[in-house]
Amino acid sequence: MRDIRKDLLDRLNGIEAELSTLLNRTSELEQEKALTRQILDIENVRWQKQPTGGQAEVPQKEGPVLSEYISRLLANGHVWTLNAIREKALSDGYLGDSFYPGRSVHALLVNLKKRGLAKQLGEGKWKKATASEVNHQ
Repeated sequence: MRDIRKDLLDRLNGIEAELSTLLNRTSELEQEKALTRQILDIENVRWQKQPTGGQAEVPQKEGPVLSEYISRLLANGHVWTLNAIREKALSDGYLGDSFYPGRSVHALLVNLKKRGLAKQLGEGKWKKATASEVNHQ
């Protein structure tokens, strides 16, 4: 007979490490969910204040959606500030109906970061994530 207690302890440690990773990810998703709900609440209040009193139809910009637009901006390899992205998007006709355009851009950048498509460099600076950076997140 072979003593398998060490093997079982190693397996238990691996399970605990994996569980910890999943709990951290769950916590991140809960935070993202709460933030998204807050933004939705703000938008609901904003749209209720419209003269029509209801959900007005938001005019759609022709061309890529904002997340695709921001991904394309980052794809040029330059480092962008949040403010520069916001100003460029505004000048190109995006965010015209946004009450808080900076928040909209930031939320999309965080989402792109979580999907491995953007990298935050600190102090409001962003760039496209490289393949090696995606693998290390």
